[in-house]
Amino acid sequence: LHKLAQICCGFGDYLEGKQLAEECLVISRELGRHDLSAQALDVLGWATVCLGEYDAAEAYYQASLAASAEIEDRFGMAMALGGIGSVAWARGPATMAQGHELFVQSLALCRAIGHRQQVSSRLWYLAQMDYDRGDYEAAQP
Repeated sequence: LHKLAQICCGFGDYLEGKQLAEECLVISRELGRHDLSAQALDVLGWATVCLGEYDAAEAYYQASLAASAEIEDRFGMAMALGGIGSVAWARGPATMAQGHELFVQSLALCRAIGHRQQVSSRLWYLAQMDYDRGDYEAAQP
């Protein structure tokens, strides 16, 4: 269900992805699988931020961060921090600096665990935020 939810969201079907992730979360919690619960919460965050449901998205990402921290999953923590940062970015200029700082923290975790794909992704997000903030020099590679 988790992978299907990711695929749906990847193709822009956020409502279907959200429904599948909710199902995954229920089952993961019933099984006591905190790792899978954290992943389902992360997908729920992604689906809801894409649907413009920023309060719900932030709550899902915060819950994912807490679950990941509880099991000491640094990759899950990095993804959740980036998710919370994306919500802050989506909310606009008033919270952009907070979003930027959260992505810096996410980037540091990705570098620490050696996840090169997510390092690249976090650098892209940071450059986009710098551009949106008008800091064109910082946005340059």
